[in-house]
Amino acid sequence: MIINSVQNIPFKGIIDTHVHLGHWYKASKPGHYYGKDTTDDFRAPFKNINADLEADTFVKNAEKLDSMLVSDLDVMSEEYYKGEFFGNEDFLKTIEDDPFYIPLAVCRPDKTDGDTKDIEKLLEKYPKSFAGFKFHPEAMNLPADDKKYEPYMKLASKKNFPCMFHSEGEGVSDVDAIYRLAKKFPDVPVILAHMGAGGAFCHQKAIDVFEESLKNNDANLYVDLSWVDWENGLPSYEKPSVKKVVDVALKYNALDKILFATDTPLGCFGENPEGGKSAFEAYEMSVDSLQNFIKRNYPENYNEILNGIFHDNATKLFNIEE
Repeated sequence: MIINSVQNIPFKGIIDTHVHLGHWYKASKPGHYYGKDTTDDFRAPFKNINADLEADTFVKNAEKLDSMLVSDLDVMSEEYYKGEFFGNEDFLKTIEDDPFYIPLAVCRPDKTDGDTKDIEKLLEKYPKSFAGFKFHPEAMNLPADDKKYEPYMKLASKKNFPCMFHSEGEGVSDVDAIYRLAKKFPDVPVILAHMGAGGAFCHQKAIDVFEESLKNNDANLYVDLSWVDWENGLPSYEKPSVKKVVDVALKYNALDKILFATDTPLGCFGENPEGGKSAFEAYEMSVDSLQNFIKRNYPENYNEILNGIFHDNATKLFNIEE
């Protein structure tokens, strides 16, 4: 994985904060299972790279993709749902105690009516396995500010867990609804996954909510950059929405609240190849386009922003041991 236009930069590596395993339903691949063998393809792509490459290569600077924060698609589904305890437990078994994979427990307040006993049982049995909670309001058809989420947020506060929410610009995953919930639990880190999926208008709504939370200091919001600034199914090298959110973060000294993410293996990262690119090539393009965007737009504090977004922010948020 070669980073083409940047030289002599101490790139620490990558932590991908939004990855999935499990069954995913699309017309082209109904019920297709994405297992650990799929995402393993991204973890050590450097062994095939010529060792004599110059110092501006990814293999010299980052050495490896450090970690993936993973959640289970089956617990989010209807057909494969086994309950919060058994579903998340089965998911743990699929990643085989591999420290490369850092699991988030998928929560289903729509199924439990807000009763957290199964999640608490899970965390009691596996006290050091999970790094946070994952919620998908759209998959549950449960508005993100519904009171059924509140017991989970209280538990997250108790466990010092970040909570990742699938977010969109409107509907049950609306960023405004997530913000309303987050304001009730200002000590809980809440991640707006996809930074309000749905294009530039939706991303702007998420940025506005993010900025309001920083201005008012009334919620602990983060954003992840999966599917932000995309074109023809692939990451774009022009990143106007990323530029806006980085500028907001700089204004409020909040660079630590932006996270690199891909949503692998969905879309171009495995589910639906685009533009003749393999899943790995699309992943490389995602890394390369973001790094070079940062280099072009923020040359004076490039190192801080680069390593923060790709590595340090996730390490701090999820308490990842290095």
